[in-house]
Formats: sequence, structure tokens, C-alpha cells
Amino acid sequence: PLGPRAMWSASHPATVRNPEVAHDQVNGILEKYDFILVNERMDESLVVMSMLFGLSVGDILVAPAKMAGNDSYLPIYERNNACVPLLKPPPLEDDPKLATFFVSDAWHAMNYVDYVLHAALNASLDQTIASLNQEEYHQRLRLYRDYQAQIRDKCRQEIIYPCSSTGK
Repeated sequence: PLGPRAMWSASHPATVRNPEVAHDQVNGILEKYDFILVNERMDESLVVMSMLFGLSVGDILVAPAKMAGNDSYLPIYERNNACVPLLKPPPLEDDPKLATFFVSDAWHAMNYVDYVLHAALNASLDQTIASLNQEEYHQRLRLYRDYQAQIRDKCRQEIIYPCSSTGK
């Protein structure tokens, strides 16, 4: 792995240094792993994984941790079972300088490897989906999403979270 200054320099903040090295790093990551899930496309990723590894849709089914309970408090067991309030960051609109920074060339340069990796993973997922039996893939994707909807409907009322809406 390269140091934090291999792709970016404060003296030239909007410039990606060594982009070819970034692409080599991403290629190295892709060569090391048989499959990497894409978070923004989790349903598709899990269904593809199930097909590649011979798993049933039920084997890959996941449910969100906060499907019904209180999103305002998180149990922290290291602190005598206390419930600690979750702090949400303010919206970016509240800080125009920060909002501008996150779309700047400097931000892109600082995170260039991440952007290249994300694009490569999306392209790889698209290519893998295209190589699969399309009828089976779409049938499994519909079934997966149907199962998830059933879980949400059934479990929403049954989940008991460790922290109440008042933090107790």
C-alpha cells in the first residue's frame, strides 16, 4: 500500500498524482478477490453472489438492523448498559463551504483511488450480471426483494430494541 501522499499533495490539491498507480492498485484489489459487494447495489450484489456460489436466496437474505425500532439511541454496553444518543451530522446545506468542498477537484483528487475502485466494482457487477442467465437472475432478484418486504412487514412490530425512545 502506498502512503497517504501518493495520490494527493497539499501543494497541488486539485491534481491527482500518479493516476496510473491508482489504477494499478485497483487492478490489484480486483485480482485478489473473487467477488466484492457494491453497497449501493446490495440487492443485486447479493443475488449475483448467490448465483456464483450456488446459494439459495434464503441463504443470502439480510435484514436492516434498524427496521422498526428507535433510531435515536444506540446501546453502548461498555458504558454500564447505557443508551447513548446518536448524533446526526447537520445537513450539508447548513455549511456551504463544506458542501462545496465535497464536490471540489481537491476532494476528488484526495479520494481518487476510491472513485476508481467504485467505478470498477460497478462495471464488474454489470458485466457479471450480463454474463448470467437473465431470467434466473431477475427471478431471484424479485424473490429476494419479496422476501425482504415480508421480513419488514412481519418483523416491524415484533422487534424489541434495547433502548426506548427516551433512551432508557
